[in-house]
Amino acid sequence: MATVFEICEAMPTALEEIWYPCQSLGMENIERELNSAAQDSVTFEINSGTALTDTPIFAYKTHVRIRKVVDGTAAYWFYGRVQTIPRSGNGPDPENQTYTIAGLWEMLERQGYRQSWIESAGTISKPRVILYRAAGGTRITSGAQITDVITWARACGVPIAAPSVGNIITGSILPFDERINLQCADVIAECLRMHPHAVCWFDYTAREPVFHVGLRTVLPAVSLAVAQVAEKITINERRDILPDGICICYEKPVQDGESTWSYTSFDHAPVIEGETAPELAIRLNKVDVIWATFDLQGYTASYQTQDIKTDDFPEDYYSKSWWKEKEPWLQDYDDADITITNAGRQNDTTHPRILAEGTMQSWMGKSVAPERICAKITVTKKEGSQVVLVEDRPITHMVDSTDAMEKTYKQQQSVDSGESVPEGVAAALWAEWSTLHCEGAFSIIEDECSGTYLPGKALNITGGQAAWTTMKAMISRTVEHLDSGTTSIQFGPSRTVDVDTIVSFFRATRNRQYSFSRQIKDGSNTPADTAFTGSGNLAQTAGYAGLSTVKRRAILDIAATVKHLIDLDSAAFAFADSANETTARTIKPREVVMPYKDSSGNLKAKLTQALASEGYGDEIPLGGTRPADPTSPVIRGANSETDLSASAAYNPLSPGSGEDGLSLWVSLGPYFDDTATAPVLKDFRVKLTFPNAICPTLTAAASVTIDTPET
Repeated sequence: MATVFEICEAMPTALEEIWYPCQSLGMENIERELNSAAQDSVTFEINSGTALTDTPIFAYKTHVRIRKVVDGTAAYWFYGRVQTIPRSGNGPDPENQTYTIAGLWEMLERQGYRQSWIESAGTISKPRVILYRAAGGTRITSGAQITDVITWARACGVPIAAPSVGNIITGSILPFDERINLQCADVIAECLRMHPHAVCWFDYTAREPVFHVGLRTVLPAVSLAVAQVAEKITINERRDILPDGICICYEKPVQDGESTWSYTSFDHAPVIEGETAPELAIRLNKVDVIWATFDLQGYTASYQTQDIKTDDFPEDYYSKSWWKEKEPWLQDYDDADITITNAGRQNDTTHPRILAEGTMQSWMGKSVAPERICAKITVTKKEGSQVVLVEDRPITHMVDSTDAMEKTYKQQQSVDSGESVPEGVAAALWAEWSTLHCEGAFSIIEDECSGTYLPGKALNITGGQAAWTTMKAMISRTVEHLDSGTTSIQFGPSRTVDVDTIVSFFRATRNRQYSFSRQIKDGSNTPADTAFTGSGNLAQTAGYAGLSTVKRRAILDIAATVKHLIDLDSAAFAFADSANETTARTIKPREVVMPYKDSSGNLKAKLTQALASEGYGDEIPLGGTRPADPTSPVIRGANSETDLSASAAYNPLSPGSGEDGLSLWVSLGPYFDDTATAPVLKDFRVKLTFPNAICPTLTAAASVTIDTPET
């Protein structure tokens, strides 16, 4: 079997590529190293007497392909870019160029991972990311997160195949994890920390290398007989990293107004049917149980409050002390000089109490209205033997009556339920962590490196312990020396898992940060925007009757084609009559009459809820007032006999010069006046005058025959 390795500079299409036999280029000591979650590479040397000064056969960062041709049949074998080309020389020995071609993991280590954020200026991409969160805010699995990273890297130019179903594990749903400045490889490693029975690798046999993440249970198995081993083989059963159980604490802070506390929920695995709480506590206290804490974004609720103080209406409206407290001028007189008559509440309202302090708010569901307490006060003074009348007048004391009680009223202003507790994380981790790992290393020598033992495959060993024949140990690293036919293999957990003490799991949970920006990522709570190109909230000091106030709020859909703006600006009040500017107005939901046009174009009105102030100014009759009578109307007819045949048509929409209306003489009916010496036929007539604004269209006069005399 003839095997030749060929190399070329990678081009966009296969037809553009020119392949060279590696041997013809002087390539020696060719070695391929494949890893799980680490850099793959191909290294080779070019030795010559002028290697120190020769131009490299491939420049730094040149993308190259290598293929393996067996009996004329070619198959892709590696893809990467030139990473380093160190040169060396030592006296009479040949000079040397050593090439390292780094696989695609190296590009994933250099490619930053970013996500889209909606801000006031629009959608931007930045290296603040929320792991395990889809664009719409829902949770995604660790496998879906890896898929998103590969999709992102491909979009950025990493020459990697688009991920497809089945190539990447489903994974587990984990809490949101907000990070900054992660590379694509970092994200994949973070996801794999939770999956000790997962391995990742590149399939270089495709023109675009395919990235895989597979679970140990579904990896294709390859067998090795102990007799095949060329050098010492080591096998270590990692029973020391098997946990007795997993318990996760989810800590969620709660802030409800001024009160704060923490809420903790627990998720454990395995779950034993019928186990009592004391038995569970004993089991979870064992040394080899993994405990970890996930902090979740907390529940927050804010409130607006209003302190209300009230007084009772007086039991005795004739109480002189009560009136002296309300009318300080009475304090100058003795009680004996004061007479109170006709005292009492006028019952303008039925409210049971008087508002002493505080301001009633619409959200309180209570009302306030003015109430009169009246009395007639007579004050007399005795001067000698005479009694002098000092005061004799009615007094009206105005109070604000209310049905509110004396207490602090509270209404929830905003609430954020925070991050929900993920389900099934402990069970998913237990399913992976509770299976025994075997790790070790060995080497084999073949006539040609066959590529049998590569990452992405599970290893079984025969000729040793019976358990090894089905152990399915994950191959994590393979180094192939093509010149000697030697292959060195390492197997065991991925490098993303610290197999010595499981500290990676603790490190992953210790460094994890809950997503405090998860709500603003999609624009649902955009920061302030003084240019009003987005939604903003310019906070002012709370102090308006206990309400938290804002000066201005602008709301804008930045994704819309036509960007209509809702601008709530408390400084934009404008009044046609400046006299109305001196009273503060409150805009709030109110029931008002709103005019509209029906389907026939007729103007009508309905009650509706709208943001409006209270009514002010003089009442305006619906339809407006009648215009003044015209001063120079067109006159049709006369208060005497006249010939109307010459009368023209009249249109108020286009009157003649100087005409501002119409006067129309109307006959009320003819009659005979037989009281005169000679009977006279007369006619009652009135003149109707219309302004142009309301007068009708008038046609030209027409003569009509009413009756024809009999002959």
